[in-house]
Amino acid sequence: MFRLSSATLLAALAVAGCTEVDRYGTWQPTEANARNIAVMAANKRDLIRGRGAAGSDPVESASAVVHLWEGTPHALPVTSSKAGS
Repeated sequence: MFRLSSATLLAALAVAGCTEVDRYGTWQPTEANARNIAVMAANKRDLIRGRGAAGSDPVESASAVVHLWEGTPHALPVTSSKAGS
């Protein structure tokens, strides 16, 4: 009998936790990220369809993606991280 009441208590606690998200004042999805990005966009049409960067080489970019998919990415160039040099 004790085992049945323990299981019942655990089930009641698990179900009680489900109602927490329905309380007033708790987090609700509001699409705030999408609105913030829309406010920061210089051209609102870019939110619907992007545009390429001026002066970029699409063949070079596509080649880099292919190398990543194939598992053969090129090494990054070595740069100095010293301040003031």
